Amino acid sequence: MNLKKIGLASLVILALGVMGFLYTLFSQVPGRYEWEGRGAPAIMPAPMPVLPRIGVSPPKAAEYHMEHVSAEEKRIQYAQTQGRAMVYEADMTIEVEEGTVQEKARAIMGIATSLSGYVASSWIEKESAVISIKVPANQLDAAMNAVRSLGEVKSENLNAYDVTDQMIDLKARLNNSKAAERRLLEILSMAQNVEEVLMVEDRLKQVREEIEVLEAQLKNLQSRVEYSTLTVTIREKKGIELPEFNLSRLINLALTALYVAVSFIIVGSFFAAPLGVVGWLGLWIYRKRKASQS
Repeated sequence: MNLKKIGLASLVILALGVMGFLYTLFSQVPGRYEWEGRGAPAIMPAPMPVLPRIGVSPPKAAEYHMEHVSAEEKRIQYAQTQGRAMVYEADMTIEVEEGTVQEKARAIMGIATSLSGYVASSWIEKESAVISIKVPANQLDAAMNAVRSLGEVKSENLNAYDVTDQMIDLKARLNNSKAAERRLLEILSMAQNVEEVLMVEDRLKQVREEIEVLEAQLKNLQSRVEYSTLTVTIREKKGIELPEFNLSRLINLALTALYVAVSFIIVGSFFAAPLGVVGWLGLWIYRKRKASQS
């Protein structure tokens, strides 16, 4: 055979080798999906439901999720809730320049102090921080505006909970318990013997314990109404990170490429061998017949 035929045969062998390798590669990929009778899997899972906060009944927990709502709109909402006991809790996430996380965290603590509030909790690392502050409810807008000036706001949420009915219920139960305490004291003053005194004192102890629990719950709820919670998450801005030079990884990639090339040749030769024999046999018969005719 001349060079043209040899080149053509080489191209055929190479093409068959590529086809053979691709077939072998895809036939061994683990975890392939069989779509017969099934729909494609969802890309994202269903969102989790928003759960009410502990201590607030679900029908009374009115949540306002606001992204970058203006201060004027918030003031209108505060005005609309006048006469109601509302608990406000806000969450913000900001990004700051590299190396300034601790500085911004201290600035947020300073904001709480300047607005007659205090720091409820703090967690600070080199590249991130979470600061939770308490400020008077009427100063929540000012605190959020001050935080916005510290960095780029990535997310912002404001939740409002109506706890008016809960406070009314606690006050009613507290008044009833105090009335029961007064009646028991009157009965105690009229006790005739030791047994009656002990019985009344035992019941009086239970009522006073109930009063202490109710007063603590009411005080905690009033504190949540008077002081709003603002939780700020601080993150560092990340620049473009260049991949690290890894010699062992490069060697591994080179060996993998060599393995793929050898696989091309071996698999291609395996699939091309029968065709090559058939082609050579056909060429031999053709030449034989042509020679006999001449």
